[in-house]
Amino acid sequence: MRLSRSPRRRCQRRADEAGTLPVVMGVVFVVVLLSTAMLTRVMGDARNVAQETRMAQARALAQSAVTDALFQIDQQGSSPASFCNEPASGGACTLSSIPGAPGAVYTARWNALTGAYTVLARGTSLGVTSAVQATISKAAYLSDAVYAGSFVTFNGNSTTHVTVTDQYGNAVAGATAGIAVGPGGTLTCNGPSDPNAVYHNYGGSISKCTPYENLGPVYDPQQPSATCPAAVNPYGAPTTPCMPSSPSPCTAMGSAVAGTDATGYTVTGTVATPAVLEPGIYVCRGGLTMTGTVNVDYAQNPQQNGGRVEIFVFPTVGWTTSPNITMNSATVNACETTGTSGSGTCSGGIVGDPTDLVIYAWGSGTATLGGGSADAILWAPGMDLLLNGSSSSLTWTGSLVLGGSTSNGQPSFNLNLDERLQTEYTQSNWKISGYLPTSSSFAIP
Repeated sequence: MRLSRSPRRRCQRRADEAGTLPVVMGVVFVVVLLSTAMLTRVMGDARNVAQETRMAQARALAQSAVTDALFQIDQQGSSPASFCNEPASGGACTLSSIPGAPGAVYTARWNALTGAYTVLARGTSLGVTSAVQATISKAAYLSDAVYAGSFVTFNGNSTTHVTVTDQYGNAVAGATAGIAVGPGGTLTCNGPSDPNAVYHNYGGSISKCTPYENLGPVYDPQQPSATCPAAVNPYGAPTTPCMPSSPSPCTAMGSAVAGTDATGYTVTGTVATPAVLEPGIYVCRGGLTMTGTVNVDYAQNPQQNGGRVEIFVFPTVGWTTSPNITMNSATVNACETTGTSGSGTCSGGIVGDPTDLVIYAWGSGTATLGGGSADAILWAPGMDLLLNGSSSSLTWTGSLVLGGSTSNGQPSFNLNLDERLQTEYTQSNWKISGYLPTSSSFAIP
């Protein structure tokens, strides 16, 4: 018997092939859709990146305009209102062609009442515009011999002896030095007022201290910042100091510096062998103590950091314990040229420049200074100073920025406000004190 192939299988295979075709076409369609969507997304991302790039370029041009305005204003010296690049009216000065920054324009408007400029800057890149408004002001960096944010109290017969001196240590006739309290603080004289002092009130209160002045705008030094740039001082002035990203370790100041971050550092000198500090920027973590005679190396050649020693005192990394500053048995920066070493005076020489040694201390630790003398600036707006009786005598040439200061009994509290400090710090460089985005629709005169 001969068996023949059944035609039914052939029909079933054709049916299977016919059913597969729509599936394949569906897969192809889905792939095409996904490819189209991906292409659309990639093109959209490319457009967004291009737009962001143009916006970033426009923003950079606007910032370049502000930088140019700051530079131009800073060149005016003691006559800031004379800044004007092109003729304009109403105290507005404009620059519409900045070298290296095509598409950047700005106008700077001087306000004689506030002593500041408002800069409106605009940058345009490939049709995209960005604009910023900046306030450029010359905020006083240091304005008083003693400033305390919370309190300054002179009890009993306690008083200060305040003198404004020249670079040779001679008193400047008729000059007065400020003792100030910040916003919300109190300045109290239960003892006699100092005839050479003028008491300044920046938003606090003054009791029995005369003569006094209520001043504004508010001046309130803030804690030094461990990073740059520092946050803008909410009170405007003074500018908050900040530690650069790569300061030298504390022990790099000189061979007389010893200690560790865990224990703090000690600078030890003697009358015969003063400790010599090399100009530069340093960080001392855990605290700082100075004993004996401590001078700045004025002979360093070439001088680093403009011949200035700047010391930042912060807690050990990872710790929150506030460091302390101790200088109660030190004679710091006694002489710049000739004189009797360790005596605190210079025979015919220039007295140590207080602007050449600046200590920025963070936290609410204690400033133990009574019994010492220094030509320096101590910036410690969170620390308190206590002087008790004659054993706590203190002679300080420069400026003390503190959280609080109390004088009991009859301590010898001698404060010399060196003219060089006023010249350098009151006439500080112009700085950007306010910065925010703004509409680009402002008019350029």
